Amino acid sequence: MFFLPILFSLIYFSFSAAEPKKLRKFAAKEVKFGDENVDKFHSGKCSFFCFFVPLETQIDQTVDLSFSHELSCSDIVYGFAVVDDRRIKLPTQKDLIPSSSFGNFRLITGLQQLRNGPQILLGIKKFDSEILLSVGFEYFVETLADEVKKDAKMAKKKKLDTVLSISSHWTRFMWRRMAKLNANFDTFYLWADETKSVEQPSPVQAVPVDPLYHSPRVPRGDGFAESAERLAAAGVSRRKIVIGLNAWTRSYKLSKTTENTEEQTERKTEKTTGEKKGGETKGTKGKQTDKRNGQMTYQEFCALRGKMQMNYENASETVIYYGEDKEDKTDKVDKEDKVDKEDKVDKEDKVDNEWYSNNEPNHASLLHKLNWVRDRQFGGIGLYSIQADDPEGTCSLGKFPLHRSLAKHFKCQMGSRREAKAINSDGKMPCMRLCLVDLDREVTGQVHFAKFGPQWCSHLVLASAKMNGILLPMPTKGLERAVKMYDEWEQNNKPFLVISFTGTAEQWHLATLGLARFPLIEQIRAVANSFDADGIDINCSNGGPDSPIFVANFGKFLSEIRRKMRHKKIFLTIAPSSYGDNLNYDFEILDRSVDYFIAVGYRFHRHNNPHTGHHSPMFGSHELLTQPQMTIEGMTEDLLHGHIPAEKVGK
Repeated sequence: MFFLPILFSLIYFSFSAAEPKKLRKFAAKEVKFGDENVDKFHSGKCSFFCFFVPLETQIDQTVDLSFSHELSCSDIVYGFAVVDDRRIKLPTQKDLIPSSSFGNFRLITGLQQLRNGPQILLGIKKFDSEILLSVGFEYFVETLADEVKKDAKMAKKKKLDTVLSISSHWTRFMWRRMAKLNANFDTFYLWADETKSVEQPSPVQAVPVDPLYHSPRVPRGDGFAESAERLAAAGVSRRKIVIGLNAWTRSYKLSKTTENTEEQTERKTEKTTGEKKGGETKGTKGKQTDKRNGQMTYQEFCALRGKMQMNYENASETVIYYGEDKEDKTDKVDKEDKVDKEDKVDKEDKVDNEWYSNNEPNHASLLHKLNWVRDRQFGGIGLYSIQADDPEGTCSLGKFPLHRSLAKHFKCQMGSRREAKAINSDGKMPCMRLCLVDLDREVTGQVHFAKFGPQWCSHLVLASAKMNGILLPMPTKGLERAVKMYDEWEQNNKPFLVISFTGTAEQWHLATLGLARFPLIEQIRAVANSFDADGIDINCSNGGPDSPIFVANFGKFLSEIRRKMRHKKIFLTIAPSSYGDNLNYDFEILDRSVDYFIAVGYRFHRHNNPHTGHHSPMFGSHELLTQPQMTIEGMTEDLLHGHIPAEKVGK
C-alpha cells in the first residue's frame, strides 16, 4: 500500500550554479523531452502524471534517465521522501552528495531544462488516512499555503505548486473538508486503486485493478467513478482533479478445492469473480523486482500472461487472468525419495491457483477508462509507476507500453466548465443569464457555441429529456447532439450545463405518485450523470400539478430529488397553467428543494387550450387584461408572496 499525500513542485528550486558535466552531457544528448505525444500534455490543456520511484534494490544507485525520450509526461513525481522526526529523508542515498556537484536529486530535476521538459515534483509520505481528518492537518495546510505565497512574493518567482493526493477509499470521509482544501492546493491526485477492499489487511475478495464502476466482481464503493464524482460534487474544480491509475499487476493465490463437480463449479466462479475462500492473499513474486506483496511489473507478468485465460468484465472495465501452478509433480517426487508418493500427490492437489489483474495496454477496458476521464472534464490522468512498466520492450509491445498507450489514447478535454461567475468591472457579481437550446425545434439541427459571447450565458439549459410511455424521461436526439457540441466546444469557463426534463400535465401527475416517483428520480439522476450535467430543470410549462393531491405528491417528488441530488442545481420551470392552484403549494418545501424558479413568458393559457390570448404579457395593469395573474408580473408576485426569495426567481 502506498500513499502520496503531498507533492511539492521542485520547479520552485532554482539552479543558479553552473550545470554539472553529467547533466550538461545528458541535456545535450536529449535536447527534447518526450515522444510524439508530448505536445498534447505540454500545452497545459490536461496533465499526465508519471512516477519515478526507485525500487529498494536501487536506492544506492544513480538514477537511469533513459526513459526521457520514451514518455510524454507533463509532470514526474520523484519519490518517495519520508518525514521522520520533523526532517525529510529523500528517496535515495545518492540524492544529495556533499562531495560532488550532482546527485540523483539534481539529475532528475534537470529534466525541466529540456525542451518540453516535465515539471518535477517531490512526493512526500506523511499525511494519510485519519491524519487527513485531524485539526492539525487543517492547520498545517493553511500555514503551508500562507508560507508558499509569501515565499513566491519575496523571491518574485513562480509559486510552489502543491498537490494533495487522496486514496479512493478516503474520499467518502473527506468530502466535507474539500471546499477548504480546494483553496489551498493546485491539484488533487486521486489514487483510483486505493479502495476499501484493497486496503483491508486480510481481504475476503480479490478485487481487480482500477475498477471504474462496481459490479458483481467489484464491491460497491470500489469503483473510482464514484470517488471522482464525490470530489467534484464537494466543490473541487474538475480541472484540478487528476485520476491516478496503477501500472503494477496485482496477484492473489486462491486455494484449490477437491475435484468433485460441485466444487469445480465453485472454483470456476471463484476464479472469475475473484472471491477468496481463504488461503494466502499475496501472489507469486516477480523475478526482477522480487516484490513479495503480491505486485509485479508488466514486464514480469507478460511472461506468464500467455499461459492463462483472460476475463474482461465491461461492467467494471477490468480484466483478470487466472491459471494453475504448472510445476512438474513428477520432478518433485523424484527429488524427495523419502516422501511417501501417495502423501505427496495429496499435497500436490492443494497447489494454489494464481489470479492476476492489471491495466492492459491498448485494451478496451483501459481505453474506456481514459474516455470516461476525458468526457467528465477532469484535469488529467496519472500512472504509477515508471518502474512497473516494461522499460526494455520484452513483451513485444515496444518500450513502456502502458505509459505510451495511455499517452496515445488519452484526449484532453475541449475547454472547461465554469468554475465561478465572472465579476463585472464594478466588482459586482452579474445576474444569472439563462440560455435555452432545443435542437429538436431548430431547423438546422445545430448550434454554433463558438459564436457565443463570453458573458452571454451563465447557465445553458439543453432540451430535452421527454417522458416516454412508461413515464421515464429519455434523451431526445436533439439533446444528445447538443451535449456533444457542448463537450466539443473549445472554450474555458463555459456556462454551467443544465438538462431539461419535460412532460405533460398528465405525465407529471402519474409520474409523481408514490409507486412511480422513485424510478422517475433514479432515471433523472442517471440521465443527468450520463451527460455530466451541473443541474437539472423540471419543466412544467406544458402543465403541472393543479389539484391538492397532485400538488402534495409533486412537493414530495421535489423533496426526494433534492435529497438524491444534493450537489446539483435544481431548476423548476413554471407557467400559470402549471401554477394555477398555488394555494395548495407548500412554499417552504419549494424554497428548500429548488435552487431557481424559471417563470416562462409565453404559455399564458392552459396547455390544452389552443387560444393563446396575449402572446407574452409582462405587466398586469393594462385594462385589456382580464386576468392580471396571467402575466409574468402576476406569477412572480404569487411566488414572492409565498415567501420564495426574489433572487431565486428568473424570467
